[in-house]
Amino acid sequence: MTGVTGAVGEPWVVQAPTGRSAGDHVCWPFRDRGELAAVARAFVAEGLGRHERVAYVGQGRPRELRHDLAGISNLQDCLDRGQLQVSDIAAMPASDPAADPVDRLCAFDAAALGEGLLGELGCVHTLTHGELSPFQLCAARGADAALVGSVDAFSIAQLLEALRRIGVPQPGGQAVLDATALEFVDVRALRDLDGHAADAGSTLVLRSPPDFVLRLMELLGVRAVRV
Repeated sequence: MTGVTGAVGEPWVVQAPTGRSAGDHVCWPFRDRGELAAVARAFVAEGLGRHERVAYVGQGRPRELRHDLAGISNLQDCLDRGQLQVSDIAAMPASDPAADPVDRLCAFDAAALGEGLLGELGCVHTLTHGELSPFQLCAARGADAALVGSVDAFSIAQLLEALRRIGVPQPGGQAVLDATALEFVDVRALRDLDGHAADAGSTLVLRSPPDFVLRLMELLGVRAVRV
């Protein structure tokens, strides 16, 4: 996939807003309006060039948002034909399944959100610009989610908050995390994960974890995390 780079163990890190494939979902922190506009122009121009219908949704009146896209070829023609829609996010419905995009780029003001919240947002996107989180929570067949990457004492709080936000596991229930691509988890992280499930009266099943996780579970005697 064009534009994908990354540190070893973090294949979800990208450097470019273009070159995305169907199903991609990018978390992109920006530092100023100029950076936001440059990223938006590149992403929107690529979609229009592929003859896709594109929406640019942001804070502000549509006329103001169009300034971010200045310089795109045939911009007004795309707007007139309905191939491009520019909208104020405040005017958009909370949920519209019929308009669910094939791929999307979510841009966030890094200064307004802060590093902690950016990490929480980044870990539930399939791709991120920059190393926002050492792990990912993503969709998986036959599981509630997949846990990818590394979790340690410094990142376990972020993982637990992400699990709470997506409701995994439900109180009194059982949830499955695909751990096939889990590269590392330390004692503190596994113990806290066990406590998270136990406090909810739930069971958290790790599917296909690495062998070292099995040995660590035996040593700790975890109660609510199973394989």
